[in-house]
Amino acid sequence: ICTKCKQGRKANELEIAYLGVNDSLNIYKGKGCAACGQTGYRGRTAIGEIVRITPTHRELISKRATSQQIDKISRSCNFESLKENGIELVKNGITTIDELKRVIYQE
Repeated sequence: ICTKCKQGRKANELEIAYLGVNDSLNIYKGKGCAACGQTGYRGRTAIGEIVRITPTHRELISKRATSQQIDKISRSCNFESLKENGIELVKNGITTIDELKRVIYQE
């Protein structure tokens, strides 16, 4: 989000539900200005997920386990999904909820 035209507001009920937060939250959006070419965005931010492969992962992969089985093990190792990582970026005012929805699939 462009820091020159960034504006905050309280998240509505649907946004709170999508983000999985229990209380009210300020979310941000760029209004558009000369610095960002009227887009409301300036620069790029990566949303990512990294899985540290453990011996258990290796065993599951060698046994051709399903992605759901591998995901279950990953989550037990503090794995953060794309959506979870993106939600943190929204909560920290780095990107918008609209941009998060655009770049990830709906779980």
